[in-house]
Amino acid sequence: MLVFQLVAIPLALLLFLWSAVRLFLGDRPRWIALARPLLWLAAAVAVWRPDLTTKVAQLLGIGRGADLVLYALALAFLAAVFYFYRKSRQLEGEITRLVRHVALTTAESGAEQAQSDEGQTTGARE
Repeated sequence: MLVFQLVAIPLALLLFLWSAVRLFLGDRPRWIALARPLLWLAAAVAVWRPDLTTKVAQLLGIGRGADLVLYALALAFLAAVFYFYRKSRQLEGEITRLVRHVALTTAESGAEQAQSDEGQTTGARE
């Protein structure tokens, strides 16, 4: 067993256990909570038996296991980019609605304050 495998496999298994515990705590959406432990387990198996990635790649018509991993990472990266772009747009929309609400509330209270100040000034002159 290589030094990399001696380090990576226990690390991946610890992360698998941590993700599995978080799955049962229910602090994430179910599909994310389920995907994380499966991802760490797949990583541990791929490091332990790299020949399996080559066999899976050949079943899919891809020459090498390393190419399969690269393609999977590229697809995962694109999915993450689109996910975070959508989340960013949602947050921008929420911030816009909050700013509009605060602006309208401030404008209304400012108009009321101006009217009361005007009434006090007029009353003082008389």
